[in-house]
Amino acid sequence: MAPFHEQMRNIDVVHDLMIHDLYLVHALSGKHFEELHTFGITDENPSHASVIARSKEGMIVELTASFVQRKKYAPLSFLQKMRTFQLTY
Repeated sequence: MAPFHEQMRNIDVVHDLMIHDLYLVHALSGKHFEELHTFGITDENPSHASVIARSKEGMIVELTASFVQRKKYAPLSFLQKMRTFQLTY
């Protein structure tokens, strides 16, 4: 998540931030998503988006991308049957 900058007005958070998170999840887990649930706040372009995704094997991933935060903050969670990974970058 990052603060809104005027030059970002024509860019949405999904294309700017979340797409990288999705690639990262796939690279770290090797899993493909079977189910996606998305939520967001949109003006002209999405400025805040959340995704909960589930893989065929049952791994659950929670992603949030936002331009409405005061500070840069990027939480990422992987939930599996016997373990949980949480990343903030």
